[in-house]
Amino acid sequence: MRKSKTIYLLIFLVIILIGLLALKNLPLRKQPGPTTETTINSEPYLTITSVNLSDQPFSITEPILITFSRPVEEKTMKILLIPQTPATIQFDSSKTQLIIDPQDAWNFNTNYQLSISKEAKSQAGLSLDKDYIYAFKTIGYSGI
Repeated sequence: MRKSKTIYLLIFLVIILIGLLALKNLPLRKQPGPTTETTINSEPYLTITSVNLSDQPFSITEPILITFSRPVEEKTMKILLIPQTPATIQFDSSKTQLIIDPQDAWNFNTNYQLSISKEAKSQAGLSLDKDYIYAFKTIGYSGI
């Protein structure tokens, strides 16, 4: 009788050992920790989420509106507009929308290229995910 109790005890211990080893190899779920920036967007970089440019001719008086996924550090923005046109470049109060407004107007019937460098950073220090290049054409002159 004593031998059977010992065998049962050994079997029991082996089962517990196998169970513990199986638990050790299970992947653990990592709990989210505190972040330095509270946002809905969880990507580890800054992105442009919308631009009001399309394939349609662009109005010569309409500003370009560019929306970012996070608030942007203005000093890090590098913008190139070809052909160069006097424009006011500013962010809205949330620092997520860039407004490029021509001082007088965009030139009629002109192909433009707007480039935004990936050197731009969010206020939390996250880099823009890539260089962004947009092409647009303004409406033609239709006379008075």
